[in-house]
Amino acid sequence: MNDKIRIYDCEQGTQEWLKLRLGKFTSSKIGDLMGSGRNGSIFSKTGISYIYSIASERNIADWVKDEENLSFWFERTGVSSYAMKYGSENESFARDAYEEYFDLSVSQVGLVERKDIPFYADSPDGLVYGDDYLGALEIKCPYNPAIHLEYCSIDAPDKLLKIEPKYYWQCYSRLLITGADWCDFVSFDMYQKSDLHRLRLYPDKKAFNQILERIYLANKEVNRILGTPEEVKMKESMLKN
Repeated sequence: MNDKIRIYDCEQGTQEWLKLRLGKFTSSKIGDLMGSGRNGSIFSKTGISYIYSIASERNIADWVKDEENLSFWFERTGVSSYAMKYGSENESFARDAYEEYFDLSVSQVGLVERKDIPFYADSPDGLVYGDDYLGALEIKCPYNPAIHLEYCSIDAPDKLLKIEPKYYWQCYSRLLITGADWCDFVSFDMYQKSDLHRLRLYPDKKAFNQILERIYLANKEVNRILGTPEEVKMKESMLKN
């Protein structure tokens, strides 16, 4: 990784990890920012809701920032479901299968940031360090078997964009933040014959510029909501790279 990257080696899902993510837009929900509203607004209703949730995190009172009070904050704002729990519990099995099938070693990290892009972070499902490359993983373990089978039909980025646009943007966001040479979108279901499917995505400047522009606009909107001075310093050149 280059010197623009900062890595935090904490365990994902812990309070330390949650604290690091506070107030930052992340790859897992970047797709919420990519759509525009029906009335011509910059962001969709889902995107606006996400922006307000990030604004609320940057608006946390100082007295809340101790461990006990933060725990209550995370309880209030956390979202969980059985399908999400299933996916999380099976992620390690998917990672093991991936390593075995492709003869690769996967490293786990907590959070990755780009020092030159404010309030923006990513939590990879794994990183693959090669002699002359860096790979990243985005693992999905669908609870519904039919969804996994549909994912197995995805053989190109454009098809991923059509079927699951949020995962398309998540993968490209991961590539942007980590500086990886590729990101494997992996679907895993140990209960099916075709238990693991991989789609490899490569860096795409057009996708990167689209993401950077939305992050920039979303941060400006957070500043407007909070009435804070302009804090976002994203050079125009970044949008042209």
